[in-house]
Amino acid sequence: MKPLAALRAVLGDREGAVALETALVIPVLLALSVGSYEASRIVARQAELQTASSEASSVALASEPTSPTRRATLKGILETSTGLDQDKVFVDAAYRCGSSTVYVTDATVCGTNMISSYVKITLNDSYTPIWTQFGIGTSVPFTVERYVMIKQQTTTSDAI
Repeated sequence: MKPLAALRAVLGDREGAVALETALVIPVLLALSVGSYEASRIVARQAELQTASSEASSVALASEPTSPTRRATLKGILETSTGLDQDKVFVDAAYRCGSSTVYVTDATVCGTNMISSYVKITLNDSYTPIWTQFGIGTSVPFTVERYVMIKQQTTTSDAI
């Protein structure tokens, strides 16, 4: 009977239960908090890049970057607004021939078809969450690509 009475005494003792429960729950809550914070940073960076791309579209429509110099200016605006290095921001000319859905980089391949001139804006970035320091996951890559129609021509000589 004595061993059973000792077991009842141990199971009935509630002192320290709160401390034990707290010790078990706090690491889980901390991990959830850090995960939520990092996930919000990832979403925020994607939104920043989308907003910068939208801003660049507005500038492109207003200034018609039909020359390499104007495209370089647009690229500089994007680099400043996003904080990205120049090797992660691209502003290139692109074309569509006639009713084709494929973009080309040289307007002369369109022949006599109507040419639609575009500016292709590409932003590349990555974010490394803190949990990668613990061997969980990898960096999150971002790529935002947008085509902005600048003008529509009828001959290749009018293309940008």
